[in-house]
Amino acid sequence: MTHYGPGGVNLQEILNRVLAAERNSQAQLVEARTKAEVEEIQGKTRAEAKRRDAEADAVARRLRVEAEAEASRLKAENETRALVERQKAAEALEQHPGLLRLAELETLRELAHNANARVYLGMGRGR
Repeated sequence: MTHYGPGGVNLQEILNRVLAAERNSQAQLVEARTKAEVEEIQGKTRAEAKRRDAEADAVARRLRVEAEAEASRLKAENETRALVERQKAAEALEQHPGLLRLAELETLRELAHNANARVYLGMGRGR
């Protein structure tokens, strides 16, 4: 049974169009809310990723600084140890001059094993 309103308009058809428009409107609203929620979640995820990246960078910088400081400390420690050893060697050579001559002879012997080595001795000139 078809109902016609004034001017021969089908009321059922109008009602169906209104209901379809409402369903379409509700679907668009759900879609818009879903899209907004997805964008919010993606935004939070990006922010969390940036925060974690910044945190990782900060940890890496701190570890680099600590490693450089430790390397500097070890270098200074080794240089100090080397200076102490040189001082001990200088004191030993001062107390025992024969050790200096022995060191000179050892150096000459090492040079003698190298075919490309040239040794120039200025013995007896200008003395």
